[in-house]
Amino acid sequence: MTEQSIKNPKMCETMQDVRHAIDNLDEKLLDLLAMRIRYIERAADIKTSIESIRDDERIESIIAKRKSQAVEHGYSEAFIESTFRQLIEYSVAHEMKLFKQKK
Repeated sequence: MTEQSIKNPKMCETMQDVRHAIDNLDEKLLDLLAMRIRYIERAADIKTSIESIRDDERIESIIAKRKSQAVEHGYSEAFIESTFRQLIEYSVAHEMKLFKQKK
């Protein structure tokens, strides 16, 4: 099946339809996460001090925005907050590691 042939969730008639769509979405999520990490890697190249890597004000702003989006979509704020905090913590640690390596 191509991307265009993935059914809307309400149109899925079998578990095969559902699983195919989920697998496709998982692949897209992985592609997006890989791209996000490439931006984190670029940030490590651009930044001039290790202190600039963690920006708690920005982190809280991001979390607040994502939680607001979760509410708009009817999703769990707690799940979204947990997911994004984990993603951000991984990103900060990865960026710090790369920043230290460039010295």
